[in-house]
Order: sequence, then structure tokens, then C-alpha cells
Amino acid sequence: MSLLKDLAIHYNTDKYLHKGYCETYNELFKDLKNGPINLLEIGVAKGASLRMWADYFPIGKIFGIDIDKSCLNIVEPNIEIFIGNQRDENFLKEVTLNKNFDIIIDDGSHFQQDQQISFNNLFTKLNQKGFYIIEDSFTSYWGQYQNQGWLPTVERFKEVVDIVNFKDLSFPDNYEVEIKEKAEWFRYLEDNIKYIRFERGLIIIKKRGM
Repeated sequence: MSLLKDLAIHYNTDKYLHKGYCETYNELFKDLKNGPINLLEIGVAKGASLRMWADYFPIGKIFGIDIDKSCLNIVEPNIEIFIGNQRDENFLKEVTLNKNFDIIIDDGSHFQQDQQISFNNLFTKLNQKGFYIIEDSFTSYWGQYQNQGWLPTVERFKEVVDIVNFKDLSFPDNYEVEIKEKAEWFRYLEDNIKYIRFERGLIIIKKRGM
């Protein structure tokens, strides 16, 4: 059993007990374990996973976002909590002011709109070679987490697979203004995403390095 699984059991987090994510996380993060990383997790609840991360990354800094003010009662030396809504772009700018992250994990509301707004605002704050992970992506198939006018997040990231190859796409001279407006963002994703990986319950986006 890996150290991360041991810690997940110790802190009683469902990342291992019910969902089995720790095997994947151990694979992804083992080389970062002893580094001074910054990790941001959306969704704090009782703080079980934040405590797990703080223990796993002993010289890292762990940040959490939640809408529940009671989360401020979680006081640990290398944990900092921000209270606000993950779909609030101004709030996200405040959280990330003068900060970049090596790992960002979205275990927040699971609403499709919230997941996509968070990614659109936070991916630029991810360091090179960092990981952006959306948990519980099976909620893309659950009606109670849908938002009118928003694709399910799994479907949106299937489109991002195409965007990663943006420079190889061709458009007619009169392609829609909307596409022109999105072109800069598409190019950023194409230039900065190394890979997108889908697992049961997880969407993993790896950022390119130099």
C-alpha cells in the first residue's frame, strides 16, 4: 500500500476509501513529494484531503477553496483556506494573486459550469509541468449537475482534445467571429497542454514544460 493510500485511510478521505484515486495520484505526484510545491484544491468540506496533502507534501503549501465559512476553522501550519464561489472569476483572481500552483484539483460543486469556469480561470496559474485535475467527472452524466447552456464537462474536454491540435485545424476565411475571439485561448491551450487523460472519475490535464 502506498504512503498516499495510508494517509487517505488515516484522514478518512474518500479519495481512496470510495473512489480509488490515490493509486493514480501516487503515480502522478511521487516525484513532487519532497518539493516545495503549491497545491490548490477546490472543495474543502471537513478538511480530510487537505490534511492528507499537507502530510504527503511536508514542505509544500496547501490551499483550499470552499463556500462554507466553517472551513476557516481548519488551522494547520501549511494549509490556507479561502472562502468563496469557484464560479466567481473575481474571487479566483484574488485567490491566485501573486501565486502559481503545481497541482490544482477541482473537487468542488461538480456543477458543469463551475468546473469549466474554474478551469478557464485557473489553468493559466498552473506552473509548467503541473497537473490540473477534475474529480468525479462521472457527474457529467448526472442530470442534477448540468447547467443550461453548458456542455457536460467530459464533452467539453473531448473538444479540448481537438483544440490541442488547433494549429493543424483549418478554417475558411469567413469563419465566425466567435471562433476568432476564442482563437487566442485555443492557441494557449494548444501550446500549453501536454496531454489530457481520462480515467474513471478523473480528467487529468498535464501542462507542458520548457
